[in-house]
Amino acid sequence: MIYDVKVLTPEGKVKKIVKVKTLMHEIWKQEGLSTRSFKEMNAEAKAKALAKAEGPTKTCKYCPTVFSPRFATSLVCKSKACKQRHYRELGAAPKVDKICPRCSKSFKGNEVRIYCNNPCTYSKKFLRKEG
Repeated sequence: MIYDVKVLTPEGKVKKIVKVKTLMHEIWKQEGLSTRSFKEMNAEAKAKALAKAEGPTKTCKYCPTVFSPRFATSLVCKSKACKQRHYRELGAAPKVDKICPRCSKSFKGNEVRIYCNNPCTYSKKFLRKEG
């Protein structure tokens, strides 16, 4: 544990008090360690990351924002409004008329859906086939 250091005169009076922070900086300098603050190091790291991330840029489909896409097929920036607008324009998968193979009810579903509702789905997975 390091404490404040009192520098005394030959008469025994306090000449000055050296604070722990100052002592630690001196020790770090002697050991060759960094004395920069966390904020300084974090700002420097962010600047390096931005410089490294410079690559192809695109303009958002819905706003004038220029952004670095994470994937080559990205069309919109990271803003929530642009993402929502994009997905709303894509729309949901089209619904088609289907017939449930379990209970023979007709229902509307997308291409992937097989059964009309949970009981038919669960009966396929967990119950023995009726005979």
